[in-house]
Amino acid sequence: VTALASTRLRSDCLVASVGMDGMLCLHEVGSGRRIPLSEMPDAGALLAAAAACFEDRTVVAAGGRDGRIHVWDVGAIAEYRGAFRGHADHVRSLSFSSFAGQAVLASGGADACVRFWDPFTGTEVRRPIFGHRFMVNAVHLCADASGAPLLA
Repeated sequence: VTALASTRLRSDCLVASVGMDGMLCLHEVGSGRRIPLSEMPDAGALLAAAAACFEDRTVVAAGGRDGRIHVWDVGAIAEYRGAFRGHADHVRSLSFSSFAGQAVLASGGADACVRFWDPFTGTEVRRPIFGHRFMVNAVHLCADASGAPLLA
C-alpha cells in the first residue's frame, strides 16, 4: 500500500487505499463492503490518496504519475467528479482541510511544488508554494486554534 486515508461515511468509516498496483480501493470498515468507482484513471497511475467529510459530502482524492488529481463524491458508489491538472510531475501526497467554511485540498508533487484546490470545482484557491529543492513526499493541512491554515 502506497497511500491510506480514512473518513466518516454515513454511520460507518470509509478507508481509501492505493496499492503498489496504482489502483484506488474504497471500503466501508463496518460492513466490509467495497464501494465501486464510477470511473477509474489509467490502471497503475495512482500514488497518493486523501479522504474527508464536509457537511453531508464525503470526498476522496487520488493523485498520480501524470500530475493529475482525481476526485470522487462517495455515496452508494463513488461518483467521479473529474481531474485537476496543475503539477508538472507525479502527485506524491494529498491532504484535506476546511478554512472559513471552504473545503481545501493540498497537493504535493515531484515537481517540488505544493498546490491548494477547491475539491468541488478544481479551482486553485491559493498561490502555489515553490522553494523545495526536491519532490514533496508528504503534506498535511489543518487549522490552528484561530482557524488559520497550517501546512506541514
